[in-house]
Amino acid sequence: MRIAILGATGKVGSLVVEQALERGHEVIALTRKPDMYVMPVGGGVEVRQADVTDAAHFPRLSDADVIISALGLSKGDAPGVLIAGARVLASTGVRTLWLGALGAGTSAGAGGALYQLMMKMFVGKELAEKAQADAIALKGAPRSSMHPTCGSVG
Repeated sequence: MRIAILGATGKVGSLVVEQALERGHEVIALTRKPDMYVMPVGGGVEVRQADVTDAAHFPRLSDADVIISALGLSKGDAPGVLIAGARVLASTGVRTLWLGALGAGTSAGAGGALYQLMMKMFVGKELAEKAQADAIALKGAPRSSMHPTCGSVG
């Protein structure tokens, strides 16, 4: 299977790349800064520049069987990155696995009241963006699925 991984340079994304390679998949690493990508020991990863905030220049992914989004928010990112990512991926027509944040969107009540309070304290205003991006990903690509993960992704 040919898997495109958005956010491949992040903590979660790099783990997804490693696991995909271990399972024998072909990997396309999607990253804003290809020169910052650290190739895994065995190599075998195609790297493409992909900035979700520049949809007009986002790479075509028709050669991918599935896209896994490990997109997250980095220090200095302007508001709207997750929403832009969800919109771009929903428009590709490629099956997408969107890694969302546990406690955002449809999983808002999953961790209980204490967890929600902690999410609001530590994630703050980004929590609403995460929930909106999750909703776009679920609605925009009928063949997509979302997996809530604990903590921030990417």
